[in-house]
Amino acid sequence: RHALGQYRSAGVTAAYSVSLKESPELLLRVRFALERSIQATVRQHPGLCFGVSDEKSAGIPLFKQLHHIDREDVLEIIPFRDATSMSDESGDSTADTILSQVLGDRHGAIWPSNKPAWRVVVLEHLRDQNGPNTNQAVLARLDIAFLAHHAIADGLSGLSFHESLMENLPDISASASPPTWPIAVSETLEAPAPVEERVACLSCTCALCDAPPSCYEPVWAGAAVPPGPTARFESMVRVVTIPADRLSGVLGRCKRSNITLTGLLHALICASLRRRIAEDHRGFRAVTPFSVRRHTQASAGDMVNHISYLTSYVPRAQLDEMDQCAHGSAAEERAIVELAQSFG
Repeated sequence: RHALGQYRSAGVTAAYSVSLKESPELLLRVRFALERSIQATVRQHPGLCFGVSDEKSAGIPLFKQLHHIDREDVLEIIPFRDATSMSDESGDSTADTILSQVLGDRHGAIWPSNKPAWRVVVLEHLRDQNGPNTNQAVLARLDIAFLAHHAIADGLSGLSFHESLMENLPDISASASPPTWPIAVSETLEAPAPVEERVACLSCTCALCDAPPSCYEPVWAGAAVPPGPTARFESMVRVVTIPADRLSGVLGRCKRSNITLTGLLHALICASLRRRIAEDHRGFRAVTPFSVRRHTQASAGDMVNHISYLTSYVPRAQLDEMDQCAHGSAAEERAIVELAQSFG
């Protein structure tokens, strides 16, 4: 999948609401503090000292330890000056719209060989303080995205990175000068352990595993997929914000219906696709990832990719039944919940 350009990024983004008056010196101090924190986080997580090598074993690319990590390979800072309103025409936050565009573009990039297999993208949202015709602005929001080659990191790894980043963040007032780059790594480190080396992936004879696979059923696959990594890949990332007061209600509904939030999201996506796809489709296939760290003995703070997934098939007949319900009706809600329950 790496050689075909199909193995791209796992990403976790944190958005921070801040209020810093515009000051070139202060903004530089914030950047210097982030750089120092990134360096400390790298030293804390050995997995960040690896990239993907040109060398292969049995056709599979190998990890390569990097003894020098340059700033331009792991950090990108994008200042964005918002001189307009807080929302765009669709009602979405302008900051979320810009973040979606940046994440989509970065997810579309292929990880180069022999370079760090991760990157931090910092999006600075500067807002005009006294109107659009002034040069004064405030830093109103800071988005920090941790993107990593999925071979070295999963979603929990991204959470661990952000936790370490905040723990290692120095006092901004003490960050008057830039740190020294590159990061030098002299000692030999152990490469991230693949999940197959930690779990005995032997065949199982239980009723579930012996059941006929559903992954070969006809499904809607969208447009034709380009065969190689040189083709343009566009990741359709969109940030969806659920306010805290509404999220508590959604979680309560999930608990009463004995479903997970992930299953509910899958069901809502299926319902949306069924309404929006004009062409004749046959069904959908949903893939639900889950962590296997308790089986691999990896801690929540380890920088590894220890996940597996469940594949579920949603036949066209079930989608058609849902489509016959009036949009927003109680019947549609029941159909969506039933579909969410099937995802486990």
